Formats: sequence, structure tokens, C-alpha cells
Amino acid sequence: MKEVGRIRRGTLLLALSFFLLALSGAFGQQEIKLVPLSITLDPPPPVGKGAIVKVTTEVENQGTRAVGFPSEEITVEFSYLGARVSGTFAKITRRAISLDPEAKERFEAELDTLEPESGKSPLEAGTYRIFVQVLVTDIRTGTTTSTPAISTPSAGPNLVILPVEPKPDLLISDIIFTPGLIIPKGEKRSLIIAAKVKNTGTLDASQSKVEFSYRLKGEGYFHLLGLSPTDEIPRRTEKTAFITEDVSTWKA
Repeated sequence: MKEVGRIRRGTLLLALSFFLLALSGAFGQQEIKLVPLSITLDPPPPVGKGAIVKVTTEVENQGTRAVGFPSEEITVEFSYLGARVSGTFAKITRRAISLDPEAKERFEAELDTLEPESGKSPLEAGTYRIFVQVLVTDIRTGTTTSTPAISTPSAGPNLVILPVEPKPDLLISDIIFTPGLIIPKGEKRSLIIAAKVKNTGTLDASQSKVEFSYRLKGEGYFHLLGLSPTDEIPRRTEKTAFITEDVSTWKA
């Protein structure tokens, strides 16, 4: 009987050990739950054809453990879906961040409607849904875990492209005088006038010219100083045009 009692107690302890081991394993494999919360578009829709739209999402760790560095990398995938086209326009990977439970991180990507992906045709006028999904990759094993994607219009506004043809839009963003605007009368000195030309349009601008002129106080007309050419100005960039003028003969 004593031997039977020892066997039963041993069996009970062994079963209890297996139960605790299984329980600890279940708690050790905690679920990864990185959730994108919303989608914002800048500029807000509608936009013209050729616009570059910044898409922003905020990701929250709604799980029970930290996710990210050093054992995992976090990737946010941005996609679009139209009536006849779809694709992924950006994958933003962060390898050096770790998100604790309830922590948030912003991710941004740009959707170029003229070339949404390499080699893809421009997006035509219409309505497009934007999708955001989070992927977590185990650096050691290469295993990737994904969370459910969110999309517009439930997570933010759809991208609406109007049937407006892209075009450049050039403006003078700044004028710089070197060495300065105050020059003693009669002093022989050259004045460098530089103008920064910014393309705020939706299409690259071909070579153009900047006209420099001035008007004296009380006069109703301008004096032409000269023309300065600029190189091609891509969208959302600026170039500088300048002239050099001898101001020693100018009136006070």
C-alpha cells in the first residue's frame, strides 16, 4: 500500500509539473498586437492629377509585451485600391525601435499619383481606398506576423483625384541681396540679386527665365535689370537664379 501511495503521489506531481510547464509556455507565447489606428492624407482630398500625397498612420501596441528591437523589426505597408488598379506604394521598416504595451509610433509614406510605383502609370481621376497593415518579422527565424489591415473610408478619407491635368506652378519664394541693400552713394560696388524659384505645382517645370527689374519711388514704371535662366525645376523643389549689377551709377 505504501508503494502504491508513492506511485500515486509521484504521478500527481508529474502531472502537476506538466500542467505548470504548459501554462508557462502559453504565457510565454504572448500575442503580437500592433494596431494601426487611423489614416490621414496631406493635402486633404480632393487633389489634382500629379499630386504627391503624404499618408500618415499611428500604430499602437495593444498587446501585453514589448515588440521590436532587438529581436524583431516592424514594417508598415501602404497600399491603394481603385476601380481598375491596385498596388503597394510604400513599405516603411523600423529596425531600431521597441514599442512597449500601449506605446504609439507614427509612420509616414508618400503616394506620388504620377508614378505610384516604379514603372506604373499615373493614377487617373477617381476614388481610391488606402490600406495600412503592420508586419512584425522575427530577425532570428525570419517568421513574419501580420495584423489585420485598416482602410479608408472607415479609418480616414478616401483619396479622390480630380480630372485636373498636372502643371508646374512657379513662384518666387525669397530674394537675397549680397552684400546688402544699404550701399553708400557713388561707391563702386557690385550687387548680387538672387531669387529662389520654387515649383509648387504637380508637374516638373522645363527651363525658364527670371526677370529682374526695379522701380524707383514715385515712378510708375519698372527698370529692367536683366533675365536669368534656370534649369529644370522638379516638383516641390527650388532653384536659384541671380544677376550681378553695378550699382555705382544708381541714383540715391
